[in-house]
Amino acid sequence: MIQTCLRLCVVTFLSIAVSGFAAAQTPATDPPPVPAQLEQWKTAVLAGDAAALQALYSADPAAKVMVNEKQGAASADVNFWIGLKARSIKIDIVRVRDRNDLEGVIFNAQIVTGLGEGKTVSVADDQVWQKQGDQWRLRSVTRTDAPQLKQPSSMTKDIYPADADAHTELKVAEQEAA
Repeated sequence: MIQTCLRLCVVTFLSIAVSGFAAAQTPATDPPPVPAQLEQWKTAVLAGDAAALQALYSADPAAKVMVNEKQGAASADVNFWIGLKARSIKIDIVRVRDRNDLEGVIFNAQIVTGLGEGKTVSVADDQVWQKQGDQWRLRSVTRTDAPQLKQPSSMTKDIYPADADAHTELKVAEQEAA
């Protein structure tokens, strides 16, 4: 039992170390720019302006809101953000997808709240914006508690060196752990 746990720890450590090495070998890329409508959303949240925030959600068709895998309403999403009494919001864009009149934005946010002694809340948000007339409106929102580990900025990057032999490295790590 202890040996199995030790092996798992070594393999996990090796995987993390190799991933870190691969990431260090990959040239850094600038994160995608924050879309203007997301900046407008952020400004409304920071101002505590419920009416301005509500106006960003699509009314026809009604915005779809999912919070931790439960369906909700746009008004509940507005109440969540306004209820945080946000003092600051740091947004890390994970991905932006632009398709004609739709734009999807996935981001992680660190919010310093006005609750307690500046409690920090982490949130992961997937927003789909739709161009309606001359305005961008939120068509759907999927919000969850943000993961605590830094997420990759791209799902398409090869995080392991192409010339590495993972199977051999894992066997060596298991032998050393034994």
